[in-house]
Amino acid sequence: MTQATPEGKLRLGGMALRNGLLVHGPTQWAVACRRGDGTIGVASGRKPRVRAVENVPGLRGVARLSEAIAVIPLAKRALPEARLPFADARVLG
Repeated sequence: MTQATPEGKLRLGGMALRNGLLVHGPTQWAVACRRGDGTIGVASGRKPRVRAVENVPGLRGVARLSEAIAVIPLAKRALPEARLPFADARVLG
């Protein structure tokens, strides 16, 4: 088993969807959602990486944030049934 951090802890992030869950790790993402007919749809893939600024301390965090945000359209494309929480007019006010 490879270690993701010096402590050996795997770092995961994600967000709740209106009808499911989106989770991403250091190199992969996965989404699961309940479809209209009651079945569960799942999809996964590799996360995009911005390697040009990996060793630049000031830009590394911005690059990781952009990688995490880039997962949202990838998940939506792979599983169109997934409903984002901010895609509802009531949420936007």
